[in-house]
Amino acid sequence: MIPAPKKINIDNEKVYFSMTYTTKGFNSSVQGALRAMSDYCDRVFFKSMQRDDEKADVICVLDEASDKDSYEIIAENGKINIKAQSTDALGYAFATLLQAMDKDENGIYVNKMNVSDFPGCDWRGLMLDIGRLFLPFQKLLNIIDLCWLYKVNKIQLHLSDSPSYTLPSDAFPKISKENGSYTKEEIALIRSYAKERGVMLVPEIDMPGHSLWLMECYPETFGTNLVMCAEEKTFKALEILIDEVIALFPDSPYIHLGGDEADINEWEKCDGCVAYMKEHDIPNVQALYSHYLKRVTDYVLSKDRIPIVWEGFAREYNHMISKDVIVAEFESLYQLAPELIEDGFKVLNCSWKPLYVIPRSDKQWPAEVILKTWDIFRWQNWFEKSAASKQDIVVPNNSPVIGGQLCNWMDMFQRSFNNELGWNESFELLRERITGFSEKIWNIDSTLNIEEFKASAAKTDKLLDKLLRK
Repeated sequence: MIPAPKKINIDNEKVYFSMTYTTKGFNSSVQGALRAMSDYCDRVFFKSMQRDDEKADVICVLDEASDKDSYEIIAENGKINIKAQSTDALGYAFATLLQAMDKDENGIYVNKMNVSDFPGCDWRGLMLDIGRLFLPFQKLLNIIDLCWLYKVNKIQLHLSDSPSYTLPSDAFPKISKENGSYTKEEIALIRSYAKERGVMLVPEIDMPGHSLWLMECYPETFGTNLVMCAEEKTFKALEILIDEVIALFPDSPYIHLGGDEADINEWEKCDGCVAYMKEHDIPNVQALYSHYLKRVTDYVLSKDRIPIVWEGFAREYNHMISKDVIVAEFESLYQLAPELIEDGFKVLNCSWKPLYVIPRSDKQWPAEVILKTWDIFRWQNWFEKSAASKQDIVVPNNSPVIGGQLCNWMDMFQRSFNNELGWNESFELLRERITGFSEKIWNIDSTLNIEEFKASAAKTDKLLDKLLRK
């Protein structure tokens, strides 16, 4: 199984069951997890789960006293007994159960087994670069299915970049592209589908860099240089956009605001930005950069959401940024994970090597490399200017690292706009890479050997084929 359960005892005795279920102790939110499992059973075995409180052979019991998001499966004597600490934990149990299920002439069965399991960290993420290459609705559902199977519980949607803005906007309607932006109805359906599968969607709108499309559509508001303006009218407009994102993703506690790779020297060419610096006694563009991030992240915090930004601001201004802001450390160039942690930030490991997934790039690292060389407390890079290219940057295992994230970037396709080809190539890379990532993010100290891992990954990949919409 991928990821491997923490503890599992299994033998060759087959436990046949009719896929009737009952639940005990769960509230109504469990219905989503049950619908998702029933849907997957139907795709794989052409038989959905049915509720039968009297004759059920799949008994799902809430056990809130156990460890966070832990679950237990005992399959014996014609029964599948599942104890789960939460609805999410029940979803993880179902993913494990589906990987264990098989069928012969006598019916559907699992081998007799006793499983005890729990996640190694809270953030087990995948980022999708929709802002450079629009991801069709059905393909996004397939990626959610992929995440459900491998217990990846966050999908960060990089919804804006210089080529496009992929959300609807009432306040700035010109930024939405026909056949290149989701409708409000599609966003609601995607949210519902992901929520039933225990996958949290984390929206990202990038600022002040990676935002040329906003400037092209509304230059009078967002500016005309290579970076979004830093003046009062721009901040007010960004607050409106942030409010719209919150309304579209009301059940996400997080909003990612980008914050990296901004051509901030362009601010010196902007009369409005220079005037704003003078008005607020900001000495230089580096200080303005941190002021910019402080202002937008403080606004997100005022809306009871947790802001996330990419590594990008200088350490000398760390004191300006709230320590409730999560920093996604990816390049180990602008500042390093040990510095961010020492200064009070929680960090998310998005290490460029080996976690970047870029179709048509020569910088690719297969699942086995992730399994053998990476964990959430380690950063690597191939880029010679990065400190992580000289030697791995490692922080202690008790550091406030909330988890890790694969980052699927679509740079190579952003000019061709061949959505079908781009995302087909991307998905094939993801389905291979996510196996190693899943194992190391669920089991941080994984001891799974490569041959055992390859055999398990091959088996789960065949199962994935049956889950996917063609």
